[in-house]
Order: sequence, then structure tokens, then C-alpha cells
Amino acid sequence: MKYFPSLINITIFSTLIFSVLLLSNGVSVKPCSKDANSLPADVNISDCDKPPCKLKKKTTASIEITFTPKTNVSVVTNNIFARLGSITAPFIGVDGTNACTKIYQPDGTKEECPLKAGSSYIYKNSFKVYEFYPTMSLTVHWGLKNKETKEDIACLEVEAAITD
Repeated sequence: MKYFPSLINITIFSTLIFSVLLLSNGVSVKPCSKDANSLPADVNISDCDKPPCKLKKKTTASIEITFTPKTNVSVVTNNIFARLGSITAPFIGVDGTNACTKIYQPDGTKEECPLKAGSSYIYKNSFKVYEFYPTMSLTVHWGLKNKETKEDIACLEVEAAITD
């Protein structure tokens, strides 16, 4: 019976994960490798119900991320790149930009920085899938960072494919 407590812990953990997946309306994403605690509450990506998300060239894709900062945040910046193996490439026009203008209250009311710890927010953004992007499978890293501390406020990774 020494394995019994472990079995209970595994059952409880599995039930919690299953419940979170059932309650989420968005696409299934992975936490960033650095900080699993920054995984957003919900993520919606246009035309994507499950990974790999198809990003069609010459279109504009959109993302909505529901998150709750753990600390007060003065300025939020985008940290967005594509990874193919050990190679990373920033998303042109989005990576490194100020994210404060893309933040809303849960009721849809426009919000701006600073953000309050413990309050829920929705980040909404769109990005072009340029024709010159190569057709390939990749991992998209989408992070919202506290500009002052460089810590992730919300961070996710999702498998994607750039298609013609």
C-alpha cells in the first residue's frame, strides 16, 4: 500500500488537468519552458481549434490571451518568435513592441498599462503571415513580459504550420 498516496495524487492531478481542458474554450497550448506558472488562463487563435495551427500565407491571424498578472506591471512588451529546432526568428513587426495598447478588460472595455496584480485581462493582437515566410512546421512562442523585470506575465508555446 505504499503506492496508494501516489495513485491518489496522480488521480487528483489528472482530474484537475482534465477539468481545466474542459473549461477552456481555446486552443491547447504548452507552457513556455522557462516558467510553467505563466501559462495563460485561456488562448484563442483564429481558425485554430487544435494544434498544429495553420497560418496561411498572405493572411492576418489573430490571438487572444486571457491572463492575470501576479504583480503590478507598469509596461508590457511582446516577446514573440518562431522556433525550428534550435533556430529562432522574431515575428516581424510584433516582437519587442509595446503590448499595453492591446489589452482589454474581460467585458471588452479597453484597458491600458499599468496592470494590477490579481486582475484578469485579455490581450488581443493580430499579425501578418507574410508571403516570404517559408512553408514549414514550427513552434510559436508568444510571451508577454514585464518590461522592467523582464519576467513573463503570460507565456505559451503552440505548434503551427505555415501553409500556402
